[in-house]
Amino acid sequence: HRGGERIKGRIGDIVLRAGDTLLLQVGSDFARVHHNSLDFYLVSDIEGSEAIRHEKVWLSAGLMILLVILMSAPAVPVVYAAFIVAGLAIVTGCISSAGARDSIDWPTIITIGASFGLGHALDESGGADVVADGLVSIAGSTSGHVLLALVYIVTGFFAAVVSSKAAAVLMYPVALAVAMQVGLSPQPFVLAIMYSAAASFATPLGYPTNLIVYGPGGYKFTDFMRVGLPLNFVLMVIAVVLIPIIWSF
Repeated sequence: HRGGERIKGRIGDIVLRAGDTLLLQVGSDFARVHHNSLDFYLVSDIEGSEAIRHEKVWLSAGLMILLVILMSAPAVPVVYAAFIVAGLAIVTGCISSAGARDSIDWPTIITIGASFGLGHALDESGGADVVADGLVSIAGSTSGHVLLALVYIVTGFFAAVVSSKAAAVLMYPVALAVAMQVGLSPQPFVLAIMYSAAASFATPLGYPTNLIVYGPGGYKFTDFMRVGLPLNFVLMVIAVVLIPIIWSF
């Protein structure tokens, strides 16, 4: 900060001046080593802050490799692999039990759980068939590629306003209904949902990493739309062309 306002621009291009305020993330012994230094004006520790434990970096990297290996093994379910590695991270001290509890994103979990219920409701109530009827009527007698593009677009819209995971769950029964109505294989439509939900760049709400950079990066909502919408369109064209080649209708 300079003069009470955040300085915009790349960190490496900013020339520091007297009176600038910097927020530093430091080791646990920083206050003890520099409490008499004239280079820093130490006010207080930040409550709830925790220094990065660099001594565990190689162990953490090893656990990440182990996770990839376990998830790649057909005999080990993905959920079991995640629980095993998460437990080892706590046992080895890579993360504390309190830190593990605090890292749980409850709003996201609740959103995913609610979306499962809503997706099941769409399937059981016939709502998915109604949406599928609309998509099929819009596509008319055109090829499956048009239907695939429509499923991709609708999934992308849901991902932009709710979340990627919720969009995938909501659109899954719709994709199955579309495939059944036109007599096509459901696999290409499921793949389209996966790609569209995972590649949501048009809004900050589309993916957690979008929100991570939204505030600190000083971005505006329109910045995501200006860059994200063209990128979404390009990826949609690529997906609609390649998915039927990978998995035919």
